[in-house]
Amino acid sequence: MTAIQWIKLLEYQFEKYNKRAFTITELAALSGMSRASLHVKLNRFVKSGVFVRYIHGLYGLKKWPPEQIINYFDTDAYCTGHYALFKNGFITQVPTTVTCFTNKRHMHSNRMPIESNAYILEFVLPSIKIFDSSARPNASPERAFCDFIFLCRDRGVTPDTFVTFRKLASLDKNKIRGLLPNYPKTVQNEALRILKELCTEGQVGVINALNERPSLKQKRPISC
Repeated sequence: MTAIQWIKLLEYQFEKYNKRAFTITELAALSGMSRASLHVKLNRFVKSGVFVRYIHGLYGLKKWPPEQIINYFDTDAYCTGHYALFKNGFITQVPTTVTCFTNKRHMHSNRMPIESNAYILEFVLPSIKIFDSSARPNASPERAFCDFIFLCRDRGVTPDTFVTFRKLASLDKNKIRGLLPNYPKTVQNEALRILKELCTEGQVGVINALNERPSLKQKRPISC
């Protein structure tokens, strides 16, 4: 089978059965090839970028994004942080690590290099207050923003020196106001600092709304 035939075959499996990840056994049954011949073919396709090897013995098409395949490793996990912000245009830098929040200790390695797709799939177990089971497959921009600040603080990184934020004015002020109390005080303060320092005239509404919440008030209200 040619690369185009393989792509069409897997696309059909997705359209008919909503399936995006395949084992060696499944691919052998679909193609009628022996496992030995299939191994050789798959190695070639992974090197050429047609297929992606997610973990040993599990394959899919390169064009399928991380949020469409993480349920094969963890049905409760969702993409958040840097990746989710980039996906929605709030960060300019392309992430090399896709962070997924989960509610369980992972059966796979916490960091999974995805061959030929040039990113690492990372599973993080946050506190119960931070994890949101309804966020699948991608966290909302507001939750992803809070999660990103949380991850940066946890790893000793200053968020706005690590990435370039943009269009923060479009964040939903009510969602941020509801989310921040679930995070440590240091994360709350860092999030408010970033919104204050990066705010423009159009972002005054976001900052003023956050100042209205008593638990998030500082000695001086945030202003532009």
